[in-house]
Amino acid sequence: MNIFISYRREDSGGHAGRLYDSLGAHFGKDNVFVDHSDIEPGQDFGSVIAAAVGSCDLLIAVIGDQWLTLTGREVRRLDDPNDFVRKEICTAIERGIAVIPVLVQGAAMPRTEDLPDSLKPLTQRNALEITDSRWDHDVARLIRAIENLTGTKPRRWQQFEGFRPLLKTLLARPLITFPVTAALLTGAYFVYKGLSPGCGQIFEETTLSVRAKAEIIKTKGEIFIGKEKVQELTSSSQKVGQHLKTCCIVLRSGQLNPDQFQRCTETAQNYEAVVTNVVAALDNAQTAKRNDDANLVKAHVKRINSELNAAKGFSVALEKQVADIAKSGSTQSKTVPQSGPEEAKQWEISPNPKLKSLGRVVVSVPREVDIYVEIREPQEDKRLANSYAAKAFDLLPGQYEVKIMGATVASVPVQPGMDTRIRTGVFNIITDSYWELYDQTKTKVAHAYSGKKVGLPVGGYQLKIAGRFAEVIIKDGQVSDF
Repeated sequence: MNIFISYRREDSGGHAGRLYDSLGAHFGKDNVFVDHSDIEPGQDFGSVIAAAVGSCDLLIAVIGDQWLTLTGREVRRLDDPNDFVRKEICTAIERGIAVIPVLVQGAAMPRTEDLPDSLKPLTQRNALEITDSRWDHDVARLIRAIENLTGTKPRRWQQFEGFRPLLKTLLARPLITFPVTAALLTGAYFVYKGLSPGCGQIFEETTLSVRAKAEIIKTKGEIFIGKEKVQELTSSSQKVGQHLKTCCIVLRSGQLNPDQFQRCTETAQNYEAVVTNVVAALDNAQTAKRNDDANLVKAHVKRINSELNAAKGFSVALEKQVADIAKSGSTQSKTVPQSGPEEAKQWEISPNPKLKSLGRVVVSVPREVDIYVEIREPQEDKRLANSYAAKAFDLLPGQYEVKIMGATVASVPVQPGMDTRIRTGVFNIITDSYWELYDQTKTKVAHAYSGKKVGLPVGGYQLKIAGRFAEVIIKDGQVSDF
């Protein structure tokens, strides 16, 4: 099964590249054609495109907000019979190849009267919109549509023999930029021999994609965002690759559980998605600059800076995750058992047949218990939802922070069709005196001038009353009386 991605470079080059990465990761990159990746230097561009369209099973027409109106030599490109995009789509229609219009950048499906006669059948195809904010969800819908149209399923990942020498070379270099105990990486040199296809595949594809996009930004970005920000992004991109490699190695050494590895990869892939957005915004800024539209250039640069801030947040988050893994590995290597509430898993995930593409965070305590819940964007001071009662929150897939009273549960995964239940208990104090409760980070999470029942995440806390402290343990579904 072969998929051809048709697009205009000036209109949607960044989105087409990101879509190629997403579809290639699912169906295999050998089964997805995009011109910037699959045409070797010296090959005849027109002949390769014609052959690829003629042999494909499905064509995706990526349509951005300038797809319909872009001109060349004072003539609208779609009105030129030799326009490559027009020829690609017309060839697919004439040969009875399935065509899916994919709308990006908020573009609308073109009207029949706005298209040349040979392209009018395109308007009879059902379009699918892909947005930056819901990229993973929308691409999942596209993948299902492709599988339904072609009757295919993704290939099973084969062992990546080419990854072994790559990892061997990387292992010979300095691994990470902060201290990690030698015990954590004992035998790491030999880990590559048994690396699972999933681990190696995720590392190789994510790292190479990030590096390639960082090079594009390095080439195009200085004029818009300055040399310093480009260098900062280049450095953080290298660190993301190093940190993801560390997660992969420690997973195979048995000192990292699958949930921790998933959080590592999700953070790295979120970074990759943001860098892809930067490339797309740079393409749009270049187009606006060529058209002497200063206001539009300013808007695109503003978006670029916003995405760069998001990239920095994901890079810092991944570094912290790996540092926590290193600390945990050091503790385990000294045979100190993990005990106490601070290491307890703070959520559990179970299927919910009522959900489809959304996931759900569930926070539950008895009705008479005081509780305040916030759902927050990770690494950002942004509240997404809140409630003064126990509640279920339906959310898009991703990672969130859940704040209960003043206690934060970080990196909570939300998966399609799944419930993520936050494990909570009740702190019940009977007193007429003022008291304060602190979590392990010394953050005050609750206080009152009398007795109270408070819902909190599982873990260890410190109660302060009359100037003295006492330990409080909150266990799942239990009441801790004091």
